[in-house]
Amino acid sequence: MKNYFYFSREQKIGVTVLLCLIVLLLAANWLLPRFFADGSEMADKNFAQQVADFKASLKDEEQKRINRYNHIEERKLFAFDPNTLDSVGFVSLGIRPKIAHNILRYREKGGSFRSASDFAKIYGISESQFSDLKPYITIVGAKNLSPKNFSPRNENVEAKDISPQKMLIVELNTADTTELKKIRGIGSVFAKRIVEYREKLGGYARKEQLKEVKGIKPEIYENVEKYFSVDTLNIKQIAVNKASVERMMKHPYLHFYVAKAIYDQRRKLGKLNSAADLENLKDLPPEKLEKVLPYLSFEQQ
Repeated sequence: MKNYFYFSREQKIGVTVLLCLIVLLLAANWLLPRFFADGSEMADKNFAQQVADFKASLKDEEQKRINRYNHIEERKLFAFDPNTLDSVGFVSLGIRPKIAHNILRYREKGGSFRSASDFAKIYGISESQFSDLKPYITIVGAKNLSPKNFSPRNENVEAKDISPQKMLIVELNTADTTELKKIRGIGSVFAKRIVEYREKLGGYARKEQLKEVKGIKPEIYENVEKYFSVDTLNIKQIAVNKASVERMMKHPYLHFYVAKAIYDQRRKLGKLNSAADLENLKDLPPEKLEKVLPYLSFEQQ
């Protein structure tokens, strides 16, 4: 029996260490969940408190804004004519100085208010603020004032005559950005893009190509197309019997595979005499050939 239950010194140390490890693991298994549960609960409480503090700060800022607007020293309601009141008067009514300045700029450019509803369209004046001011708006000689176009999103309150535009026709292939901007609906950005795309194409062959200009949606095109004309004599063509693949690839309608197909066909036939020599190319279907044809020259040079 002694032989079975006898342990050497090393074995006794090993058993002792093993028992200690088991005890530590059991203790950790019992203590760790309680420790982290408390930490997680504390973190949740801190986060909830931060959210509550943030919401409270938003309410405080909103209340401060309302108080600033309603403060008796900043806002005094009185009868006024928006066509004659000065900036000090507008500020006294509770209108922000920047908005007051823009109103005066609008008037300096020839703008005028024909009714109280016109004043409501000034950018920066809220519905509630206008509701407070409306009973005090008194416009003298409204019938003699010329109508103006107001935009609630026009922060500069610029005056624009809304009388029918004269039929101004602009030639797409020769007009510069200044001429293009004469067309209602074409601003500086669109004018620049139209000219840049014209340079890439080599000129416009059809008015419909304006739809390919970035930002010109169908509804915009429908409004402006009647003011444009196209002179195809001003188109810069590509000499297909001389141009390299790299030269042809610069055109928006000719990607690498199309340019390479035209180049290979030229080498195969010796020269290209007409569009008929390109009709059977796999990478140039009939609809694409028709689109690109105005930009190809088959002259022998």
